[in-house]
Amino acid sequence: MQRFDWSDAKQKIGSVAVLVLLSMAARPAFAGATFPTAVDTAFGMPIPPRHAPFGVQASLYASIVFAAIGLIVLMVAIHDARRTKTALPVFVALSGAFCAIPEIFIDIAGGCFWPYAEGHVVYTFLGRPMTWYPIFAWFGFGAVLAYVPYALFLRRAKISWLWIGLAITCAFDILVEEIMLNVPGLYVYYGQQPLILFTKFPAWWMFTNIPGVFFASALAWRFKDDLKGWRGLLMFALTPTAFLAVFGFAVMPASIVILGNYSWLTTQIGGLLTSILGLTASALIIRIVLNRDPLALSERVG
Repeated sequence: MQRFDWSDAKQKIGSVAVLVLLSMAARPAFAGATFPTAVDTAFGMPIPPRHAPFGVQASLYASIVFAAIGLIVLMVAIHDARRTKTALPVFVALSGAFCAIPEIFIDIAGGCFWPYAEGHVVYTFLGRPMTWYPIFAWFGFGAVLAYVPYALFLRRAKISWLWIGLAITCAFDILVEEIMLNVPGLYVYYGQQPLILFTKFPAWWMFTNIPGVFFASALAWRFKDDLKGWRGLLMFALTPTAFLAVFGFAVMPASIVILGNYSWLTTQIGGLLTSILGLTASALIIRIVLNRDPLALSERVG
């Protein structure tokens, strides 16, 4: 008869106990990394931190940096436009800036807030005042997210390079957001944000932001013959719409835990599920829009 291993049993029981405690402990997940805010007593949801301080000087400097990034990407797009004799690369690079419009929708669902001050508000949707800073941020950030994949499409890159390109933009997202979030007065995340892997950036966001703009770039490539000439201006509507579509596809698990009051483990699972859905969206885009097997790494974009 095989002897019962008590040490192995104790280890398994201990692991289960830890998981149970994590799942039952209703405490804020990474509370110190998100902006403190009150909870609405009627709905049980975190109240947006409308009184978060707005850094006028910091937002000016950050806007200049993003403007420079966007202009660099735009110069690359102009070079490709001349080489391919079509203006579509330019429209793709510029279209990322228009994601500043649906930014308000994703902020509400995802627990993000851009501070503001009187005299600096450019537009207001759904009770969310927005300054020039998020517009410039999307001009630079969106240009990178939109044009990295499109530049790969132009060069008939292998599927493996598409995944590498997505990984590079993820790294860019982490770097940029970790820097911005540690500069007071630019923008904040609030609520119970999952998957904060470093200091303040909830990593699940990159699995909605990047696939969303990737979707727009893939559509631009798929319908490049229909977007010739001034019809390329349609990218200014297509990119924010595609961006919001992928966000809607993936965000629900993360949004539920962010705007609720769940345990640490449940909160992380919500973020993980959204991340998986974002990766699934990327694979579906490659399969359906680009008509390529997302796992056929040596196959090239057509």
